[in-house]
Amino acid sequence: PEALGLLLGRARAAVLCALDEPAGTTALAHLLGLAPSSVSAHLSVLRGAGLLTSRRYGHQVLYERTPLGIALAASE
Repeated sequence: PEALGLLLGRARAAVLCALDEPAGTTALAHLLGLAPSSVSAHLSVLRGAGLLTSRRYGHQVLYERTPLGIALAASE
């Protein structure tokens, strides 16, 4: 979304909007065509801003939107 991209940056907005379902760093990187390290950095910032939560599922960390993240992503 254009307005969200202006606020967060295009790549970070894409990561937030791609989390319709909980996903890990590698899956998001593949989906968005970004390097896993770049996605990881974006996820850390979004989580620090309270837009995402993370939980461990086996060896994987899954990220999902918080209610605030859902509201921002829906504002597209």
